[in-house]
Amino acid sequence: FASPALFSQTGQPSKNYQTTKTTLAAHVGYQYYAFHGLELGFAHARYSKQGGVSYVRAYALAAELILNPDSVNAFAPKASFWVTGGSYLVSMGASASYYINKNSASLRIRPELGFVLKRFRLVYGYNFALTGNDFVPVNTPHIVTFSVLIDIKVLNRNQLGTDKGRKWKRKDGAK
Repeated sequence: FASPALFSQTGQPSKNYQTTKTTLAAHVGYQYYAFHGLELGFAHARYSKQGGVSYVRAYALAAELILNPDSVNAFAPKASFWVTGGSYLVSMGASASYYINKNSASLRIRPELGFVLKRFRLVYGYNFALTGNDFVPVNTPHIVTFSVLIDIKVLNRNQLGTDKGRKWKRKDGAK
């Protein structure tokens, strides 16, 4: 004899339950391999949680500053996109940067793979030079980046699922 209580999930949301939050966030990062670098910009992030598993999808526009104590520093506008989360807390993404200093310029694309904990990312990236292969201070293809998203403004919140009561309004205003 089996009781219905034996198979129920008390206190747990159903697997169909989902919450999302969309925010405008500050994107702050530190990078290192051959040279130190800083990045600062804005990101549009969507945090989702479904059945106890968290996901983040974001894109950012930022500026990178690569510090070279022996020569000239470099500046780069950067556009990036990434998705993170799931059971294994994996982050995958890509970015494109156009590095500029007073001597030359270089366009680079970089796929990234790493680990995430909601707003915190630690990723390894490999720079592919489309122009300016010998550009200094970005003369190495490898880079490790730690970044964080700091929420500035919540743009939207949603809760969906079979365990949430829904109130529908008819077009004529009746409930």
